[in-house]
Amino acid sequence: MKSMIRTLAITLSLLALSACGEQPGPEDYGNKGDPERLLSMTSDVVNIDLTSSKSIDQLSRQLKTNPPTRAILNCKTADPLCHKAAHLLADRRIDIQSGGAGKDVTLIYERVATRDCDNRYSDNSSNAYNLQYSSFGCSLTGNTVQMVTDKRQFTDPSLLDYMDAEKGEMVYQSYVNPPAPSAGGGASGSSLIGSGTTSQ
Repeated sequence: MKSMIRTLAITLSLLALSACGEQPGPEDYGNKGDPERLLSMTSDVVNIDLTSSKSIDQLSRQLKTNPPTRAILNCKTADPLCHKAAHLLADRRIDIQSGGAGKDVTLIYERVATRDCDNRYSDNSSNAYNLQYSSFGCSLTGNTVQMVTDKRQFTDPSLLDYMDAEKGEMVYQSYVNPPAPSAGGGASGSSLIGSGTTSQ
């Protein structure tokens, strides 16, 4: 009986020692629910030769039906066809880069798609170091990613666009210079906010 208890004690000790392996580093405790973990990025390239007016028509149709993320002009802008291609791209507000002295334009399509996360129950009861389980935050992250239409905002977020900045300026100017009181007598409370005037 004593030998059996001793064997059991040794086995439990070995199991406890094996559980006390290498301790996790700070990166193991980091946020594993970042939306970027559910994104997969792909990049497609389409080359269009700029050798005739038909190529300009082809480029125009391509830009109308499927505008690229950015474009590289592999030609000299002194060339009339290259100049027309540059105008077409600029009219569509597509970012243009200069690529060399060839006779073509490269259209680059950068697409960001979302993957499904591992949304399932994980038994985290045996967790000596209190680590997050693999699917931690999966549902919240998946829903966050699905709510954003332009997935590039996760990988390459834009600053205030022109329209956003314009609206912000309008709100600020309305605050600094409130509209005149209405003719019906008595100004509304909102028109007096920030006026900075006092009656004497």
